[in-house]
Amino acid sequence: MRLVKIIDNNRKSLKEIFKDLEGVCEELSIATGYWDLEAMEAILPQLRRFKKIRLLIGREPLIARYNLSRPELDYPDQDFKFDLSNIKPESNLKDLVSEIKEWINSGKLEIRVYRKNFLHAKCFIFGSYESEEAIGVIGSSNFTKNGLTHNTELNALESDQRIVVFKPNNAEQEVGHLYWFDSFWNDEKTEKWNEQFGNILELSPVGDKLYSPYETYIKTLYELYKEEIVDDDVIDAKTETGRTLFDFQHKNRQALLRRLKKYKVAMLADSVGLGKTLTAINVIKQYLEGEQGKKRVEIICPKSLVQQWEKELATEEIFGLKPITLQNANEIEKKQELDAIASVSLFVIDESHNLRQANGKRFKQLLDWVRNNPKAHVLLLTATPINNQLTDLTNQILLGTGGDADGLKLTVVDKNNQTEQRNFYQIVENLKKKINQDLKREGKIDYNHIKQVMTPIIRTFVVRRTRQGIEKEYGSLLINGKEKKFPKVIPEVLEYEFNNNLTEKLIKINSKNIPLKDVYECDPEQIIKECKDLRHPLDQLENIKRIESDEEKSPLYFIFQLILMLGFIPYRWMMYQTTYYGKTREDIKELKLNSEKSKKLLLQLGIFGILRTVFLKRMESSVSALETSLNNYLIKLEVFEKGVNQGKIISLEDLDLLVTSLGDEDVEIDENLLKENVLDEIDDKNYELKALKLDIKREKEIISIIQKQLIVLNKNDTKIKCFADKLIELKAKYPKQKVLVFSYFADTIKYLEKNIGKHCVFLNKDNTGFISSKNRNDSEKIASLFSPKSKKYKLKDEEKELQYLFSTDVLSEGQNLQDSAILINYDLHWNPVRMIQRNGRVNRLGTDFDEVYIYNMRPEQELDSYLKLIQRLQGKIDIIRNTIGTDTPVLDEVENPIEYTDSVSDVYSKDFETRMKALDDAEKASDFLLSEDEFIIDLKKFNSNPNFSNEYKESIYSISDGKWAILPNSETRGEKRTDVFGLIRLYAENEEDPFGYQFAKTDLRGSKIQAISQLQALEWIKATPEDNKRLKDDITANKVAIKERLEESIINYFGEEETGSLIGQENKILKILYENQYSQEEIDLVRCVFKANNIFYKRDINQLKRKIILKQNKNEVYQQELRDLIKLAKKINSQKEEETSMAFKEAKGILFYVNKNE
Repeated sequence: MRLVKIIDNNRKSLKEIFKDLEGVCEELSIATGYWDLEAMEAILPQLRRFKKIRLLIGREPLIARYNLSRPELDYPDQDFKFDLSNIKPESNLKDLVSEIKEWINSGKLEIRVYRKNFLHAKCFIFGSYESEEAIGVIGSSNFTKNGLTHNTELNALESDQRIVVFKPNNAEQEVGHLYWFDSFWNDEKTEKWNEQFGNILELSPVGDKLYSPYETYIKTLYELYKEEIVDDDVIDAKTETGRTLFDFQHKNRQALLRRLKKYKVAMLADSVGLGKTLTAINVIKQYLEGEQGKKRVEIICPKSLVQQWEKELATEEIFGLKPITLQNANEIEKKQELDAIASVSLFVIDESHNLRQANGKRFKQLLDWVRNNPKAHVLLLTATPINNQLTDLTNQILLGTGGDADGLKLTVVDKNNQTEQRNFYQIVENLKKKINQDLKREGKIDYNHIKQVMTPIIRTFVVRRTRQGIEKEYGSLLINGKEKKFPKVIPEVLEYEFNNNLTEKLIKINSKNIPLKDVYECDPEQIIKECKDLRHPLDQLENIKRIESDEEKSPLYFIFQLILMLGFIPYRWMMYQTTYYGKTREDIKELKLNSEKSKKLLLQLGIFGILRTVFLKRMESSVSALETSLNNYLIKLEVFEKGVNQGKIISLEDLDLLVTSLGDEDVEIDENLLKENVLDEIDDKNYELKALKLDIKREKEIISIIQKQLIVLNKNDTKIKCFADKLIELKAKYPKQKVLVFSYFADTIKYLEKNIGKHCVFLNKDNTGFISSKNRNDSEKIASLFSPKSKKYKLKDEEKELQYLFSTDVLSEGQNLQDSAILINYDLHWNPVRMIQRNGRVNRLGTDFDEVYIYNMRPEQELDSYLKLIQRLQGKIDIIRNTIGTDTPVLDEVENPIEYTDSVSDVYSKDFETRMKALDDAEKASDFLLSEDEFIIDLKKFNSNPNFSNEYKESIYSISDGKWAILPNSETRGEKRTDVFGLIRLYAENEEDPFGYQFAKTDLRGSKIQAISQLQALEWIKATPEDNKRLKDDITANKVAIKERLEESIINYFGEEETGSLIGQENKILKILYENQYSQEEIDLVRCVFKANNIFYKRDINQLKRKIILKQNKNEVYQQELRDLIKLAKKINSQKEEETSMAFKEAKGILFYVNKNE
């Protein structure tokens, strides 16, 4: 046979040489700087003819690694894994891998890796020392498909057997090909690599073995949540002052810094008592002591927490950083003046949930400040990011971003089960619409769907630890050298009864105009259910079912019934318009009102349930609390009546402020904001004046009757007597123990301050303190006298330590009062979030007490049914708050299916275990969307499991992209498992790291593609450590087609977003500006801001647009609105940062999952 001497893959390829030499020799030795599977596939028939193949793999010195003196330790493992993950997983390659493994097991194929230094030489040696023929090829070709076929190479073939097998007798003689090969093959630095090579092949995407369901589950979690464990190797970190950061606090700090760097806003939402302030200070230090020198930091907090922040900063030796208060607008303005000298690098906003209302003045002032510092980062601190509605969270995040929602875009599943990209604000708005639709169609809310949508958003911005999560992950924590756990909470019930002898006195109170007998006989549940028409409740009594029972009623029952008869006319005046009066909710729907009228009417109708609830809550709290609200309402009613007599509607337009002013919570109110305004002109034509005036008269009489009833009750207050008895008992049992008492209402605290000393003579001004919004400026001082140890306060000579502290929820946030282990809630719980907040004042990390006692006062058993009614009303209020601006839920008044109100009721159970469970359930329920989910905990457990080596963990984390997997054989929650689905990684142009992930499902042929939510996919994938057996890959699905179809379908849903053309209104306004001789520069500015993506700017712009068009249509002057629009456009332009658009580049399949391995 005549063989060519030069092999360049042009005139002759190395692959052709293998064909030419097929069957000539039985042994083959290859030295190569690289290898790929396709090379073996290309010459597979020839390789099958050899009885022995030796493969020596070295490392070529690449330019990118020029500074290395020897090959990397992970070579060639990671390189081979990467290449194998980029090969199409054709079924024939799986068969090839199986055959190669057989060769290794039989001894036919042996692989070694040369690690002494780089190996640039390549050779292919056919034959052995005993062969009659031996042929050597040396040159540039690696053992790769391209090296055998396409690459331009230069290889020299030697066919003289004597040269190829020559063994030198001394150092002067040249070496033969085989001798040279053997010297490297047998070098002490050469590693035997059969097992590793086989493992890499079989576990690659083209391999014949599947990872176990548990390993696949962990790899999936690592891909999605790797940042959650990035600091798991850190045990503790001490501050410069020696205070130890717990492991979870250090990890929280790192997680916050990552989010701030990436998104410019982050929220620390640890549950109460976990040291958020210390964690935040250690974030602040990174800005004050950064590599680029000191940066400006501003801390904004409630007035009651200023002194606490100052103490904590001083303890950490941070001086000169003075917190400013949310309540002090002038102070914030002065700070803003410094922006011209030095811009803010970090805003820290404590108790940020106080800024959840985007329409509030404080919110707008801080929003402007953040906007004026476009490069600033914003750290939000709160234990309750979501109080009543989803927008509580989004508004706080938008505050941190200055209104920019496009900083975070997520992949979501649209209504057609396809993938789309939306910013977080759009996602939440769409979710709210779905909630409304579900309520309208089915009368219930899909909370599982809410969780699936909200969890990715929350995890992006929010860092949160819970007590339960910490106990689960750590068990206990080391505090001052001692192992400590959270104290055990003992919930107790303090039940009081009203004197039923008062019932007769209440019944004797008569009225000429109010049918009291009918009112008292009505079923209260039916009142709430049936009084829905747009008339006064008294006019709807004929619709109400009567109670057929001779059972004696509680005194509170009669007040309860009369509160339900109040119409709250000054705030529901629209229903007296002739268009609406007397109509049913269904009639109103048929009117098909425009959105603005509909919204206004619905707000007024919705306020009905809210005000009823406020009055009922205050009734339960104390006679004094309800009495104050009634007096305030009567004053407003008389102002309203005076306006009606003058032909005007005079009322409060801001209904949120109304609820606050009537005492729903104890907060400070700017009285100037409560000024009534003229909202409409009225006459007999457009209003049912006769009915309106009659109802005002009846409303005043109902108030008068309730006031008389309260006088009767106040003479024999059994609640305060029951409470006093418990204080006396505690004093005798625990003489030195401190007692903390909470009430929702300042009026109740004031009542207790005035009257409790009459029942407990040991209470005096030296040992007892009282706090509400009325004296909140002194709250830190009073709290320090009550809990000096936890507050690090040294009493002055003239000061005395307090043993008893009575407070509203002014102290329920941010305060450490753990010198006490007894807490009494004077009134009922209506909000599990607030209940947990209160408990957190004494039930904190580091307390000296093993047990904390929580006493919850509750009225007599007979009142249970009424409490449930209040909870139903509260549920409707939550729905109203979630759906303001929409059209149906308030009209339909669908009951809120949130069942955690039942758990709150169980806190008052007579059974101790039921109370314990209720307390635990309440914490879970209040953390519905925010707790560390089970998936992250599973990843953390794996990562910290000492039974798994670090090498094994790393091998699972680095499972190759494109690997297929079998799902566990277990029950799952949610939808039924699909046949096939995949996890796709999404990349943007000019970005190395992925910007997101998406799961998508299909059938075994890859024909129909649908997106699925992340949480649902994880439910399907979830496996336990017991399901950790690797299996042979028997999957026969078309892997290549499915992978390509899934990736292609995702790509198709990610084009560049079109900015869109201006709508008609906007073109009209541009024309108006031109006609009014505004400059071209100003017109162009307005044109640009019409396309603004900033949520709050967009609202302001739309409002001005509507005003201009409306005034033009009415032929009114609109020059001021045009000037305002130009001014706003200039402001937006001045704050505009350089835009960085994210162009979608690639979708890459990471893992693919099948239901059955067949």
